[in-house]
Amino acid sequence: MLTQYKMDEVPEYLYNRDVLGINVISEDMMELKKKILSSNHVEKILSEQWDDGSWGRFHSMNTSSKDPYTTEKALRRLLNLGLDKNDEPIVKAVRYMESYLKGEIELRDYREKKHDWTVLTHLFVATWLLRIDSNNSLAIKIAYKWAQVVEEAFKSGSFNQEAYYKAYDDILKPEKDKSYWFIENFYVVSILKGKLSPEIEKNFIHYLLNQSKGIYYIYSDYLMSPPENFESREANRYLEAIELIADYGIDDSLDFILPWLDKNKKTDDLWDMSKLVKDNMVFPLSLSWRKEINRKLDTTIRISKLINQISPE
Repeated sequence: MLTQYKMDEVPEYLYNRDVLGINVISEDMMELKKKILSSNHVEKILSEQWDDGSWGRFHSMNTSSKDPYTTEKALRRLLNLGLDKNDEPIVKAVRYMESYLKGEIELRDYREKKHDWTVLTHLFVATWLLRIDSNNSLAIKIAYKWAQVVEEAFKSGSFNQEAYYKAYDDILKPEKDKSYWFIENFYVVSILKGKLSPEIEKNFIHYLLNQSKGIYYIYSDYLMSPPENFESREANRYLEAIELIADYGIDDSLDFILPWLDKNKKTDDLWDMSKLVKDNMVFPLSLSWRKEINRKLDTTIRISKLINQISPE
């Protein structure tokens, strides 16, 4: 239990919500949310939000991009800081994304030529809509199209690339002579949660864990082997990939990571990934890491949530 520690508003809110399971509409939680919305972390991002609800360009999961924020980078950070579908900045962003899926506006991004741009951007936008609200009807339609493609690809019990290509053409209907988008990436993995039949979902997760590419945009190595150095950017990215898979709630599929986490716990029963993981996306949660305890609390809250997902009591 971390209740003995004094925390800033974001880590306290996330600990209460994600680890202790406290209802976000309780009076104390609503007061914490008010403080979060007026915190330096959040106000900095909101000062860049456009009147239409976007942050200019939409697509970029690259944390080293020169743009301070794209729409999805801003959303990613805000969700990590505890904002949700009921907060006005997120509501505005949802309206913007829905307007794109309805064909009412265009994104401001450069149109990639290698892949069918409409297929990809519908996937990108729908992914974030579902990460915000799993019941978004516009995004669900797109998610189920991708689910149909993946169902066909794994129908034989393992991944069949030719079946994937055929289903991709038949269901997604991309422009001719465009490259196929691969399935080992953040967007496809994220959007398919809860959309596959149980057997196919199990096969899909098994495939992701046992192929060598990792999950593109997140982590680019074999997922069954955790990084040796826990206090590293690599381990931070690795945890993001594992968190994405943990969202599926597949029994026992991620138990292999628990000894690695236990081994890297400090003697004070807290975790610390060092200052290296301060990426202004996942970390920090606290307002400052000048005090070591704040960094440890941020890391411990994140890992406690993951452990609860992997092995719920």
